[in-house]
Amino acid sequence: MPVVVLTGARQTGKSTLAQKLVTAGRRFYSLDDLETLDLARREPEALIGGASPVTIDEVQREPICCRQ
Repeated sequence: MPVVVLTGARQTGKSTLAQKLVTAGRRFYSLDDLETLDLARREPEALIGGASPVTIDEVQREPICCRQ
């Protein structure tokens, strides 16, 4: 499973860049959204399962959701 990590200083536009790079067919989730964060904690497969690629912003909020 290929992974790209976007790192850098706080508030420099990383989330904005990630959102702008999302193409059709790719799902985008932000763990800043409390409902999405709760889903990542309860059912991580619901976020990362499936055939389409996924972008997860603020993944450090729930790193266990993406371990495989």
